[in-house]
Amino acid sequence: MAIAVILLTLIVLFWILGRAAGAVIDALKVLTERLCFNSGFVGVVVLGVATSLPEIIVGLTAVATERPSLSLGNLLGASFVLFTLGFGLLAILHNQVSLKRLFSPLDLALVSLVALLPLVLSLDRMLSRADGIALIAAYLIYVGYLFVRKRNSEFPFCIIRRDGTSKALLALVLGAVGVLFAAHFIVRNSIELARLLDMPVFLIGLLLLGVGTNLPELSLISRTRTHGAKELVA
Repeated sequence: MAIAVILLTLIVLFWILGRAAGAVIDALKVLTERLCFNSGFVGVVVLGVATSLPEIIVGLTAVATERPSLSLGNLLGASFVLFTLGFGLLAILHNQVSLKRLFSPLDLALVSLVALLPLVLSLDRMLSRADGIALIAAYLIYVGYLFVRKRNSEFPFCIIRRDGTSKALLALVLGAVGVLFAAHFIVRNSIELARLLDMPVFLIGLLLLGVGTNLPELSLISRTRTHGAKELVA
């Protein structure tokens, strides 16, 4: 009975997670147009961070509860789901997704290098604090590069507008809070589920959270069919 209740609770929390992500994409699309940011920059930086909040909260909560293997399983499972199911769904919904307008060959090369950096640093089967600092530094450098290169590149004659900005910012904050709330309780219920099933929390993270914490990304992908922002999530 307890297991059924936890599974039902997780379903509800995953639904909240997806709905909160929907609010985030609507707000970010408005901010992209109003503040004249290139959608590629917004997608990689702002939207990337917002939809990664579940994984971030999983990691912090796992450390606080001395269950880092839960976070590891989640990250591995989430990466597999995103790069297979996520990209596959995006391509199927839109027939094809062209990145030529948003990313130059240099941009794509830098993305690939940053994405492969965790793999390279973990070849010794361990991620040290120095490795963590290097990963964060690589991300910040890439964000700075995008900001300098992409600012106003999509709208070269765009005039910054303020109408609707406050409402979009409020929706963005509320959506992010919803993601944080759902992710926090998903972790707590997942740990309890692992205990009841007598399973390693790593497997719960890999099989359950790997899909569940990717609901924001999957929600954004499915919503681009009607919102016309496929480049934003690509």
